[in-house]
Amino acid sequence: MGGREAGLKLVTGVTEYLHGQEDLQLWAYVFLNKHGLTQTLRATKLEAAEMLGDFMIGFSQASQRFMIVDVGALIEAEICLPRTEKIIFAGTHDGGYKTIFRSHITSGYKDKLVLLKTYDEDAARFAELGLDIFPIENLFDPEKLERPGTAIAKLIGCYTPKWPQLCKSANRQDMHTPDEKPQEDDLGVDLENLTNFPNDPDVNAAN
Repeated sequence: MGGREAGLKLVTGVTEYLHGQEDLQLWAYVFLNKHGLTQTLRATKLEAAEMLGDFMIGFSQASQRFMIVDVGALIEAEICLPRTEKIIFAGTHDGGYKTIFRSHITSGYKDKLVLLKTYDEDAARFAELGLDIFPIENLFDPEKLERPGTAIAKLIGCYTPKWPQLCKSANRQDMHTPDEKPQEDDLGVDLENLTNFPNDPDVNAAN
């Protein structure tokens, strides 16, 4: 599947899930470690590795609000999420995010969190959180990449990121994933800002 086709499937699937809320804008950002993902693909699917660049371009061209961001070893990003209705998270491959989600659920943001199903075993590890979860048929490769230590991209939808925060995060020296430091590195989705609507001209312009 090409990047453009994947983007269109994502739009269709999320729109069907959020039926009755057609006035919402879908923003999809894929944060990935391109170097690490390329190495994994070369070890398992050589052809896919050679096509990764084209896939990234195609996905970004599927919509003006779609983008793939290569953040290197820092997979997570500190982002501000004003005026957000839903966070659709497709990073269930990394069980370390459960710690982050538990914290924000306790803070009262459970109704804003939705999981996009990737693989059955990945979804099962998040089941205890009691979050809504839905699949998009044929969006993900049925053959899961099993090489350890490689970060797979995550899709995060329906939000407007605050890019200065993202850039600041990318400069951090502490490059741990949640699985490595689940209790200390509280990156990922910064849901504490979900109900704060600052008078930010960049945010207002984007919305």
